[in-house]
Amino acid sequence: KQLLNTEIHSMSLREAVEKDLLCSFSVFVAQSDLDLSSVSITSSGEYNEEDLQKAVDVYNRNQGAVDLYKKLFEGQTAIAYCVGVKHSENMAGLFREAGVPAGFISGKNTEKEKQEILRQFQNGEIKVLCNADILIQGFDEPRASVCLNLRPTLSLVLAEQRGGRVLRK
Repeated sequence: KQLLNTEIHSMSLREAVEKDLLCSFSVFVAQSDLDLSSVSITSSGEYNEEDLQKAVDVYNRNQGAVDLYKKLFEGQTAIAYCVGVKHSENMAGLFREAGVPAGFISGKNTEKEKQEILRQFQNGEIKVLCNADILIQGFDEPRASVCLNLRPTLSLVLAEQRGGRVLRK
């Protein structure tokens, strides 16, 4: 919902970095053979989650994300944005199999479970925290320095919000 009819102020990510409000960053784009042609688009203009999960939650693609993390970011605290609960679980499992402490959080966790998972992430017991659009708005963990955006989106705002979780000073 829009509260005001007129935008008061906007700032690009580049401007926020230049004004020292956000950390500087680098973006790595990893190509995969992901085919989204069978994924339908909802009336809100976003990918259908069920179709998207089928297309994205593929072993070779998932393993590629783990390999990329290990090659470029091992030891750093990362948030992995996945398509759904099952994709989050699968990703966390692959990270753990590769020796990376990982966990997943979803709306299916109780509040107590969520708090415990977030505590482990904050304490560094979990290095990669996989989620399905739970850790977007309002989530702030300054130790998080890597965003693994494994969920395609048609929304620039969602993509920026995900990346923004690791740009806090």
